[in-house]
Amino acid sequence: MIPAFAQKHWFAEFLQRGVQALESQAYDAVLKLPLHDFSGQGQLLQLTAVARRPRDFVGAFIIAAEPDSISGELRRLCSRAGFPVIFVDVMPFARPEDLPAWSCYVGSDQNEIGVAAARYVADQMAQRQKRRPRVLVIGSAAQAERQRTFVAALKDKLPGAVVEVNDHGAFVRDRSREIAGRYLRSARQEGRLLDAIFCTNDEMALGALDALHEDAVSEGVHSDLIVVGVDGTDEAMSVIRSGGTQFRATVVQDSRRIAETATAVLLRALEGERPQPRIIVPVSIYPPGHNA
Repeated sequence: MIPAFAQKHWFAEFLQRGVQALESQAYDAVLKLPLHDFSGQGQLLQLTAVARRPRDFVGAFIIAAEPDSISGELRRLCSRAGFPVIFVDVMPFARPEDLPAWSCYVGSDQNEIGVAAARYVADQMAQRQKRRPRVLVIGSAAQAERQRTFVAALKDKLPGAVVEVNDHGAFVRDRSREIAGRYLRSARQEGRLLDAIFCTNDEMALGALDALHEDAVSEGVHSDLIVVGVDGTDEAMSVIRSGGTQFRATVVQDSRRIAETATAVLLRALEGERPQPRIIVPVSIYPPGHNA
Protein backbone atom coordinates (compact mmCIF):
# COMPACT_ATOMS: atom_id res chain seq x y z
CA MET A 1 0.00 0.00 0.00
CA ILE A 2 1.62 3.23 -1.16
CA PRO A 3 0.70 6.94 -0.89
CA ALA A 4 1.54 7.84 -4.52
CA PHE A 5 2.77 5.94 -7.53
CA ALA A 6 4.10 8.32 -10.19
CA GLN A 7 6.24 10.21 -7.65
CA LYS A 8 7.68 7.08 -6.03
CA HIS A 9 10.25 6.13 -8.67
CA TRP A 10 12.44 4.20 -6.25
CA PHE A 11 9.44 2.02 -5.40
CA ALA A 12 9.77 0.10 -8.68
CA GLU A 13 12.93 -1.65 -7.49
CA PHE A 14 11.42 -2.30 -4.08
CA LEU A 15 8.32 -3.80 -5.70
CA GLN A 16 10.29 -5.98 -8.10
CA ARG A 17 12.56 -7.44 -5.45
CA GLY A 18 9.79 -7.83 -2.90
CA VAL A 19 7.45 -9.60 -5.33
CA GLN A 20 10.20 -11.96 -6.47
CA ALA A 21 11.05 -12.91 -2.89
CA LEU A 22 7.40 -13.44 -1.95
CA GLU A 23 6.64 -15.50 -5.05
CA SER A 24 9.64 -17.70 -4.32
CA GLN A 25 7.83 -18.62 -1.09
CA ALA A 26 4.48 -19.16 -2.88
CA TYR A 27 2.93 -15.84 -1.79
CA ASP A 28 1.14 -13.53 -4.24
CA ALA A 29 1.49 -9.75 -3.97
CA VAL A 30 -1.41 -7.31 -4.33
CA LEU A 31 -0.59 -3.64 -5.03
CA LYS A 32 -3.05 -1.12 -3.60
CA LEU A 33 -2.81 2.09 -5.63
CA PRO A 34 -3.85 5.29 -3.85
CA LEU A 35 -7.34 6.70 -4.35
CA HIS A 36 -5.76 10.15 -4.11
CA ASP A 37 -2.02 10.82 -3.94
CA PHE A 38 -0.68 11.36 -0.42
CA SER A 39 -4.13 10.97 1.18
CA GLY A 40 -4.06 9.46 4.64
CA GLN A 41 -7.83 9.08 4.71
CA GLY A 42 -7.69 7.22 1.40
CA GLN A 43 -5.23 4.75 2.89
CA LEU A 44 -7.47 4.22 5.91
CA LEU A 45 -10.37 3.35 3.60
CA GLN A 46 -8.21 0.83 1.76
CA LEU A 47 -6.89 -0.69 4.97
CA THR A 48 -10.42 -0.95 6.36
CA ALA A 49 -11.44 -2.95 3.29
CA VAL A 50 -8.40 -5.21 3.68
CA ALA A 51 -9.10 -5.79 7.37
CA ARG A 52 -12.57 -7.05 6.45
CA ARG A 53 -11.00 -9.83 4.39
CA PRO A 54 -8.58 -11.46 6.86
CA ARG A 55 -8.54 -14.76 4.98
CA ASP A 56 -7.35 -13.10 1.78
CA PHE A 57 -4.22 -11.41 3.18
CA VAL A 58 -1.39 -12.66 5.38
CA GLY A 59 0.78 -9.53 5.61
CA ALA A 60 1.30 -6.00 4.33
CA PHE A 61 3.90 -3.43 3.35
CA ILE A 62 2.71 0.14 3.91
CA ILE A 63 4.24 3.48 2.96
CA ALA A 64 2.10 5.72 5.13
CA ALA A 65 0.54 8.97 3.94
CA GLU A 66 -0.12 11.89 6.30
CA PRO A 67 0.94 9.82 9.33
CA ASP A 68 0.61 12.70 11.80
CA SER A 69 -3.12 12.96 11.15
CA ILE A 70 -4.01 9.26 10.95
CA SER A 71 -1.58 7.50 13.30
CA GLY A 72 -4.21 6.58 15.90
CA GLU A 73 -6.66 5.09 13.42
CA LEU A 74 -3.80 3.49 11.48
CA ARG A 75 -2.62 1.72 14.62
CA ARG A 76 -6.14 0.51 15.39
CA LEU A 77 -6.72 -0.85 11.88
CA CYS A 78 -3.33 -2.58 11.72
CA SER A 79 -3.99 -4.24 15.07
CA ARG A 80 -7.43 -5.31 13.87
CA ALA A 81 -6.06 -6.77 10.62
CA GLY A 82 -4.42 -9.61 12.52
CA PHE A 83 -1.35 -10.00 10.29
CA PRO A 84 2.21 -8.58 10.26
CA VAL A 85 2.53 -5.04 8.86
CA ILE A 86 5.91 -3.73 7.69
CA PHE A 87 6.06 0.06 7.38
CA VAL A 88 8.56 1.20 4.77
CA ASP A 89 10.11 4.63 4.02
CA VAL A 90 7.85 6.53 6.44
CA MET A 91 7.82 5.84 10.19
CA PRO A 92 4.17 6.68 11.00
CA PHE A 93 4.51 6.76 14.78
CA ALA A 94 6.48 9.06 17.06
CA ARG A 95 8.10 6.18 18.96
CA PRO A 96 8.93 2.56 18.06
CA GLU A 97 6.89 1.37 21.05
CA ASP A 98 3.79 2.94 19.45
CA LEU A 99 3.92 0.46 16.57
CA PRO A 100 1.12 -2.13 16.53
CA ALA A 101 1.96 -5.66 17.63
CA TRP A 102 3.69 -7.71 14.95
CA SER A 103 4.69 -4.65 12.96
CA CYS A 104 8.03 -3.07 12.13
CA TYR A 105 9.55 -0.03 10.43
CA VAL A 106 12.24 -0.68 7.81
CA GLY A 107 13.89 2.29 6.14
CA SER A 108 16.31 5.15 6.50
CA ASP A 109 16.59 7.51 9.44
CA GLN A 110 15.09 10.79 8.18
CA ASN A 111 17.32 12.81 10.50
CA GLU A 112 20.37 11.05 9.09
CA ILE A 113 19.28 12.09 5.60
CA GLY A 114 19.13 15.75 6.60
CA VAL A 115 22.50 15.63 8.34
CA ALA A 116 24.17 13.91 5.37
CA ALA A 117 22.86 16.53 2.94
CA ALA A 118 23.90 19.39 5.24
CA ARG A 119 27.39 17.97 5.60
CA TYR A 120 27.78 17.76 1.82
CA VAL A 121 26.53 21.32 1.25
CA ALA A 122 28.72 22.69 4.06
CA ASP A 123 31.79 20.97 2.60
CA GLN A 124 31.05 22.39 -0.85
CA MET A 125 30.58 25.89 0.54
CA ALA A 126 33.82 25.62 2.52
CA GLN A 127 35.70 24.67 -0.64
CA ARG A 128 34.30 27.82 -2.28
CA GLN A 129 35.12 29.90 0.79
CA LYS A 130 31.49 30.91 1.26
CA ARG A 131 30.84 31.62 4.93
CA ARG A 132 27.40 33.17 4.43
CA PRO A 133 25.87 31.10 1.63
CA ARG A 134 22.24 31.53 0.61
CA VAL A 135 20.46 28.20 0.55
CA LEU A 136 16.95 27.33 -0.62
CA VAL A 137 15.31 24.20 0.81
CA ILE A 138 12.35 22.71 -1.08
CA GLY A 139 10.55 20.10 0.96
CA SER A 140 7.14 18.68 1.74
CA ALA A 141 4.82 18.47 4.70
CA ALA A 142 5.59 14.73 4.63
CA GLN A 143 9.07 13.65 5.78
CA ALA A 144 9.53 17.15 7.25
CA GLU A 145 12.33 15.83 9.47
CA ARG A 146 14.58 15.94 6.42
CA GLN A 147 14.41 19.71 5.98
CA ARG A 148 14.31 20.48 9.70
CA THR A 149 17.42 18.44 10.42
CA PHE A 150 19.17 19.80 7.32
CA VAL A 151 18.67 23.39 8.44
CA ALA A 152 19.84 22.70 11.99
CA ALA A 153 22.91 20.75 10.85
CA LEU A 154 23.86 23.34 8.23
CA LYS A 155 23.53 26.18 10.73
CA ASP A 156 25.71 24.23 13.13
CA LYS A 157 28.47 23.97 10.51
CA LEU A 158 27.89 27.38 8.88
CA PRO A 159 26.31 29.75 11.42
CA GLY A 160 26.30 32.54 8.83
CA ALA A 161 24.23 30.59 6.30
CA VAL A 162 20.99 32.24 5.18
CA VAL A 163 18.41 29.49 4.67
CA GLU A 164 14.92 29.79 3.22
CA VAL A 165 12.55 26.81 3.48
CA ASN A 166 9.55 26.13 1.27
CA ASP A 167 7.65 23.00 2.31
CA HIS A 168 5.08 23.05 -0.51
CA GLY A 169 7.01 20.95 -3.01
CA ALA A 170 4.92 17.83 -2.27
CA PHE A 171 7.67 15.63 -3.82
CA VAL A 172 6.44 16.73 -7.28
CA ARG A 173 8.85 17.81 -10.03
CA ASP A 174 6.66 20.48 -11.63
CA ARG A 175 5.77 22.05 -8.31
CA SER A 176 9.44 22.25 -7.35
CA ARG A 177 10.24 23.82 -10.74
CA GLU A 178 7.67 26.54 -10.08
CA ILE A 179 8.94 27.18 -6.55
CA ALA A 180 12.59 27.30 -7.58
CA GLY A 181 11.76 29.53 -10.56
CA ARG A 182 10.05 32.08 -8.33
CA TYR A 183 12.96 32.14 -5.89
CA LEU A 184 15.54 32.46 -8.66
CA ARG A 185 13.75 35.43 -10.23
CA SER A 186 13.18 37.12 -6.89
CA ALA A 187 16.75 36.54 -5.74
CA ARG A 188 18.22 37.95 -8.93
CA GLN A 189 16.00 41.04 -8.84
CA GLU A 190 17.03 41.70 -5.24
CA GLY A 191 20.71 40.98 -5.88
CA ARG A 192 20.93 37.98 -3.55
CA LEU A 193 21.90 35.03 -5.75
CA LEU A 194 21.51 31.53 -4.34
CA ASP A 195 24.46 29.26 -3.64
CA ALA A 196 22.66 25.95 -3.10
CA ILE A 197 19.27 24.26 -3.36
CA PHE A 198 18.47 21.21 -1.24
CA CYS A 199 15.39 19.22 -2.24
CA THR A 200 14.09 16.44 -0.03
CA ASN A 201 13.62 14.04 -2.94
CA ASP A 202 15.19 13.62 -6.37
CA GLU A 203 12.02 14.48 -8.30
CA MET A 204 12.03 17.94 -6.73
CA ALA A 205 15.77 18.26 -7.33
CA LEU A 206 15.16 17.57 -11.02
CA GLY A 207 12.41 20.19 -10.93
CA ALA A 208 14.85 22.72 -9.47
CA LEU A 209 17.27 21.82 -12.25
CA ASP A 210 14.52 22.45 -14.81
CA ALA A 211 13.99 25.91 -13.29
CA LEU A 212 17.71 26.66 -13.45
CA HIS A 213 17.78 25.70 -17.11
CA GLU A 214 14.76 27.90 -17.89
CA ASP A 215 16.28 30.77 -15.92
CA ALA A 216 19.57 30.55 -17.81
CA VAL A 217 17.83 30.37 -21.20
CA SER A 218 15.36 33.19 -20.58
CA GLU A 219 17.72 35.57 -18.78
CA GLY A 220 21.02 34.65 -20.37
CA VAL A 221 22.64 33.98 -17.02
CA HIS A 222 24.60 31.05 -15.69
CA SER A 223 24.25 29.95 -12.10
CA ASP A 224 27.08 28.00 -10.48
CA LEU A 225 24.98 27.00 -7.47
CA ILE A 226 24.68 23.35 -6.49
CA VAL A 227 21.57 21.18 -6.25
CA VAL A 228 21.34 18.24 -3.83
CA GLY A 229 18.52 15.67 -3.74
CA VAL A 230 17.42 12.59 -1.81
CA ASP A 231 16.63 9.01 -2.85
CA GLY A 232 19.22 7.97 -5.45
CA THR A 233 16.82 7.32 -8.34
CA ASP A 234 18.24 6.09 -11.63
CA GLU A 235 17.44 9.34 -13.43
CA ALA A 236 19.01 11.49 -10.73
CA MET A 237 22.23 9.49 -10.63
CA SER A 238 22.40 9.49 -14.43
CA VAL A 239 22.14 13.29 -14.50
CA ILE A 240 24.80 13.61 -11.79
CA ARG A 241 27.12 11.23 -13.65
CA SER A 242 26.72 13.15 -16.88
CA GLY A 243 28.21 16.29 -15.35
CA GLY A 244 27.62 19.74 -16.76
CA THR A 245 24.59 20.51 -14.57
CA GLN A 246 24.13 22.00 -11.13
CA PHE A 247 22.74 18.69 -9.81
CA ARG A 248 25.84 17.54 -7.92
CA ALA A 249 24.78 14.95 -5.36
CA THR A 250 21.96 12.92 -3.84
CA VAL A 251 21.51 11.20 -0.49
CA VAL A 252 20.90 7.58 -1.43
CA GLN A 253 18.34 5.40 0.28
CA ASP A 254 19.33 1.85 -0.59
CA SER A 255 16.01 0.61 -2.03
CA ARG A 256 17.48 -2.81 -2.79
CA ARG A 257 18.59 -3.37 0.79
CA ILE A 258 15.35 -1.91 2.17
CA ALA A 259 13.32 -4.29 -0.02
CA GLU A 260 15.39 -7.31 0.93
CA THR A 261 15.26 -6.46 4.64
CA ALA A 262 11.53 -5.68 4.70
CA THR A 263 10.66 -8.85 2.80
CA ALA A 264 12.86 -11.00 5.03
CA VAL A 265 11.26 -9.52 8.15
CA LEU A 266 7.76 -10.23 6.82
CA LEU A 267 8.60 -13.81 5.84
CA ARG A 268 10.12 -14.50 9.26
CA ALA A 269 7.06 -13.00 10.94
CA LEU A 270 4.84 -15.33 8.93
CA GLU A 271 6.87 -18.19 10.39
CA GLY A 272 6.21 -16.95 13.92
CA GLU A 273 9.24 -14.74 14.61
CA ARG A 274 8.17 -11.46 16.19
CA PRO A 275 9.91 -8.54 14.40
CA GLN A 276 11.96 -5.94 16.19
CA PRO A 277 10.18 -2.57 16.03
CA ARG A 278 12.70 -0.56 13.99
CA ILE A 279 15.37 -1.50 11.46
CA ILE A 280 17.42 1.38 10.05
CA VAL A 281 19.18 1.05 6.69
CA PRO A 282 22.13 3.51 6.43
CA VAL A 283 22.23 6.20 3.74
CA SER A 284 25.16 7.26 1.57
CA ILE A 285 26.10 10.17 -0.67
CA TYR A 286 26.27 9.77 -4.44
CA PRO A 287 28.70 10.26 -6.10
CA PRO A 288 31.00 8.18 -3.86
CA GLY A 289 33.83 9.82 -2.02
CA HIS A 290 31.72 11.88 0.36
CA ASN A 291 30.93 10.48 3.78
CA ALA A 292 27.25 10.45 4.74
